[in-house]
Amino acid sequence: MHELKFPVIVKPPYRPDEWRKHTKEKGFRVSNADELLSVYERSRNWADVLIVQEWIQGADVNHITCNCYFDNKSNPLVTFTSRKLRQWPQKTGQGCLGEAYLDDVVAYETVRLYKSVGFHGFGYLEMKKEEDSGKYFIIEPNVGRPTGRSATAEANGVELIFTMYCDAVGLPLPENCVHNERHVKWIYLRQDVQSALVSFLHSELSLFDWARSIRGHKWYAVFSWDDPVPFLYDLWRVLKLLFISRRSS
Repeated sequence: MHELKFPVIVKPPYRPDEWRKHTKEKGFRVSNADELLSVYERSRNWADVLIVQEWIQGADVNHITCNCYFDNKSNPLVTFTSRKLRQWPQKTGQGCLGEAYLDDVVAYETVRLYKSVGFHGFGYLEMKKEEDSGKYFIIEPNVGRPTGRSATAEANGVELIFTMYCDAVGLPLPENCVHNERHVKWIYLRQDVQSALVSFLHSELSLFDWARSIRGHKWYAVFSWDDPVPFLYDLWRVLKLLFISRRSS
């Protein structure tokens, strides 16, 4: 306990059903030892293991990720870096607005990490740049699956998943396997509106700033004019849960 540097975040390695049943948060930010013990007592039965990790100070845009695919010799066949612009739930959630963002440090560290263990397959590394020192810290790695950032890569013309397919079946690799200068944004519209509304209420974001942040070419996580049903169902599901929650309270 005395070796911890507060604030910290308390979270499970992954979120089992029991965790999801009690909270939508990926983890809890705690400011001192008493709060840490309180959070532990409340959530210790929600997961088999809890991780206590130093909280790296910095805005959402300081969260930078690299998605990549390595062949059977651990050569990176495709890499793509991006950053968060907003997340939901705020502070400890998942990105709901992101954009392509060139960052050589994150790309280098991602390749170095996965090559060092002879990795083959999809790799993903999230790092955060500390506000004051400018140092980069690893937040979490993921392996074996494409992540939400994969859609950002493809929206920007980087064929992440198709590269894996071509490598697996012996086809020529696609031409676009490296980051380029395109700046298409990825947005989960419903969650981004929720995050923006909370920021409005706390005077952290104006309507003008929100409109400016989503300006430009976008790739939607759920919404599509060609098939709006998934978006409408997603919106209906959230409104239904909100209605049930208010009735039970």
